[in-house]
Amino acid sequence: MKSAFGKVLKIWFKIPQEFRFLLVGGYNTSIAYGIFCLMNFLFGAQFHYLLILAFYHFISVAHSFLNLRFFVFRSNGNFWQEFLKVNLVYLGYFFCNATMLFSLKELVGMNIFIAQLLCVLTLFIVTYFLHKNFSFKKKI
Repeated sequence: MKSAFGKVLKIWFKIPQEFRFLLVGGYNTSIAYGIFCLMNFLFGAQFHYLLILAFYHFISVAHSFLNLRFFVFRSNGNFWQEFLKVNLVYLGYFFCNATMLFSLKELVGMNIFIAQLLCVLTLFIVTYFLHKNFSFKKKI
């Protein structure tokens, strides 16, 4: 007899990959954004927001990698190669995020929490295509 988890996974993987990314990526992004907000609330007076962005980045990448690898792309490729590729994608994400966040905060004068929300929502869709076509690309 199959386990309940196995049955749920069977149903889950019938959902189109783009929608799975929307759900899992949305979950990952929400967790990461929450960590960024919490860290800014707790440590914003002691640390610059870009330093907090860098710290939260490292926490969220490992979390996102595991969720994307298993729940979105169903990858069984080389773990370390995919981990490196995901980190490269998120390194680019980090620099785009930092540039956008700095511009919105310093040049436009936007609230840090709203600015970061705009950054993550803007970069969210781009990461799907980068992960699909680079990080977890299936070899033919």
